[in-house]
Amino acid sequence: MSPSNRHLDHVREEIPSAYPLSAIVSHGEGSISGQCPTRIATPSAQWAYAASIPLQVQLLPSDLLAVDPVLVSSTVTVEHGSVGLGLVGSDQNTFVAEIHADASLERKQHFVVFGPLSTGHRFMVRNASDTGTPTVLLLHELRVFRLVLPPILDTLEPPENLELVPTPRWNRFYGSGVGDLGSQVRAWYFSHLTTPKPMPWLSGLRLMIYPGAEIYRVTYVSGLYEPNSMIVARALLPEGGVFVDVGASMGLFSLIGASKVGPAGRVFSFEPSSRDFKRLAEHLELNRLDNVEATHIALTDSIGTATLTIASEAHSGHNTIGPAFGYQGIEAIDAERVRTTTLDQFLDCHEVNRLDLVKLDIEGSELKALSGMRGALERLRPSLMFEVFEAALEINGASVDALEAILREYRYSLWDIDDATARLIPLSRLSVSRSENVVALPLERQADLLACTGVG
Repeated sequence: MSPSNRHLDHVREEIPSAYPLSAIVSHGEGSISGQCPTRIATPSAQWAYAASIPLQVQLLPSDLLAVDPVLVSSTVTVEHGSVGLGLVGSDQNTFVAEIHADASLERKQHFVVFGPLSTGHRFMVRNASDTGTPTVLLLHELRVFRLVLPPILDTLEPPENLELVPTPRWNRFYGSGVGDLGSQVRAWYFSHLTTPKPMPWLSGLRLMIYPGAEIYRVTYVSGLYEPNSMIVARALLPEGGVFVDVGASMGLFSLIGASKVGPAGRVFSFEPSSRDFKRLAEHLELNRLDNVEATHIALTDSIGTATLTIASEAHSGHNTIGPAFGYQGIEAIDAERVRTTTLDQFLDCHEVNRLDLVKLDIEGSELKALSGMRGALERLRPSLMFEVFEAALEINGASVDALEAILREYRYSLWDIDDATARLIPLSRLSVSRSENVVALPLERQADLLACTGVG
């Protein structure tokens, strides 16, 4: 085993033949041939299963089925394509831990961390390529080791060398495919977190990491949250500027914005969910941020009340005023009656005469929020950052075309955020965006904003 990763210092004895290659079976149109190495050809469809090996439970120490994590080491040569290697649960459908390996002429060792193991866990190989072609690989060996990790601390450690930098394919931290060994160890720690714990973060800030929710999981595992969007947001916010964070959730963008605008600047954070507003307020108090004003209200196109559908803890970032969630598989646990107002009304009441950036993350209500800030769009000319998700917009009676129309009406140009560099790339239409978030810049300030921020 390679000694290059410090987490390998916690590897203990090997559990021989827990996943013997001789027990491998094919799935669907997948094919297997040969031994030492075993050649596996996957089906053509992305995520289609190709082969699996059942766990030999009778060969495991009994305590390994109780608490201990294990390190599963697979050595493969991926001849072409991209493959997922990991463990599925007893339902044979849910990946509990996985890595993705791309084509390489070299024989490489990959690690999967999980535990405790159970009788139903299988080691599964599936096609991760999106090209519509099979992936072909050689599986040289599969070994299992006991992993004895230090206990979780009262203050969580952030990832090593944490900094806000462009992070290609950051979305990989959602789901089971978190990648490198360090991230997998952190994912294991998060899965065993039972109470909220603080963690040092970027720019001297601190976060509370709550167990169970994906937004906290990805932030703890990667140390970041939507890093490319945060880079752009920081670049568009000058010192002493004003930032409006609509749908602030637990306040990650508000914290980053507050650190950038400084004591002379102002941040206005809006979060209608009682659960998430409490956590937003906790973060502001934890970091002693006097330049942030948090408001427990929804920003929309009218003053009054609305029903907010509350998502389960696991998907706490997906609360919506719409009648349903834009994403499939999200459980609604409550419906909360919330106050609503418009951004124009709020800014007038607070005598705000400057606005540098508005970030919208409100699960399909973006058009309503923009309609309620027409005065600010015309008079204050802020930059905008918002999600474009057609399914969520349609549930809310809106569309991508209608969203684009209001931006064109108020003379805004459209920009995508490059996944590899976090630079802004011109967009001709919103419908072709491939980014998590889109940026809109007032046309008359476009050149200056691009030049002074260095993100164009």
